[in-house]
This record gives sequence, C-alpha cells and structure tokens, in this order.
Amino acid sequence: MAYSDLGIPGTQRQRWVSLAVTDFGSGMIVAKNPKTAWRIIEGEAVILSLDTKVLRGLNPVGSRIWELIDGRRGLEEIIEAIVQEFDVAPGDAAQDVRAFIQELLDRGLVTPLP
Repeated sequence: MAYSDLGIPGTQRQRWVSLAVTDFGSGMIVAKNPKTAWRIIEGEAVILSLDTKVLRGLNPVGSRIWELIDGRRGLEEIIEAIVQEFDVAPGDAAQDVRAFIQELLDRGLVTPLP
C-alpha cells in the first residue's frame, strides 16, 4: 500500500491509501486525463474531474507535480525537479511522488502512456 499527503492542502491533510500499487519504472510517463479541467490559483492546483464532478485542491508540492505531468516527462524527471525545487531528500521525494501519482491514477486523473 502506498500513502501520500502531497495533494491535500493545509489543515485538511490526511493519509490516502492506494489499494492497487502500480509497478513504476523510472521512465514511466503519465499524462493528465483529458476529462479533467484544472487551473493554478495562487500557486495551488484546483482539478475538476468531468466524469465524477469532484473538485480537488492540491497543496503547492502536489500542484507542482501536477504541472510537471505533461505526457513527456518520465517519473525520474519529475522526482528530480521536486528534489531541486523543494527541501526534500531524494529517497523521500521518490516515495512520495510515486505514492501521489498512484493516487492520481487510482482516481482517474492521470493515465499511463505506453
């Protein structure tokens, strides 16, 4: 099971549990689901799933990961960017980014590319 709190802003933080863990390769690439609408507002992403009509807010780290998910960058590139931009150890960043992307996959907000 993977846990992440990257995407939950401020006082609403909680641990999310992913039941189906994807086997992430370092070159895995994901893209935003085209059935999402999103905006960055004051440094934080707000995502609407058009299928479920659920609106989600991300904290600054989750928002930056969301921005980096562009269908071109591999998982390791995203992790490296988070390590460079935030005060986090590479191992912690790798674990948290993988868990967060797993959560996005589980919620249908991103899709893996072949």
